[in-house]
Amino acid sequence: MQDCGVFLNIQTYAILLNGLCKNGRLEEAVSLFRNMEEKKLPLDIVIYNILIREMCKAGNLVAAKDLFSQLSSKGLLPNMRTYNIMIDGLLGGGLIDEASNLHREMQENGKHPDNCTYNLMIRGLIANNEISKALQFTNEMLDRGFFADVSTIKLFVDLVANGVLDSSFQPLLQKLVQSGAYCTRFKN
Repeated sequence: MQDCGVFLNIQTYAILLNGLCKNGRLEEAVSLFRNMEEKKLPLDIVIYNILIREMCKAGNLVAAKDLFSQLSSKGLLPNMRTYNIMIDGLLGGGLIDEASNLHREMQENGKHPDNCTYNLMIRGLIANNEISKALQFTNEMLDRGFFADVSTIKLFVDLVANGVLDSSFQPLLQKLVQSGAYCTRFKN
């Protein structure tokens, strides 16, 4: 492209990285990222989010955590998306304590959990059979005015249907469904 007089900017690199990652070409994406670093391009949090997300999806949590930990030395701060990506990746890897610690660190750094954060935490905790912790997060989420998304509600319905949660949890389930229905009704 440069031979034709077209020079890549950071947005173009982000699109290329994202495309490589979405097509399962993580090694090539990492190579492109290293090339961008060598060229001393002004890498932003979007670039890091793309790579961290794909490293988590690929199960390479060591590399994802390493890249995440480098952010401050690069003069970058994680945004909500960065925290949510890492929390989801850690929970997906069964690293519940690390995800909980990151959730706490996020708040200490002035980033308050959003609806996505709560739903990720709840689904990840349920997937790791940490039902009591998931219920704690559910109550906190509802108390803070957030709502359960469809995937989270389905998990709770399944828990009740499979007898994991007894009928005493039906009021909570009803509250979850109502919060999700309320949000859906007024979202558009």
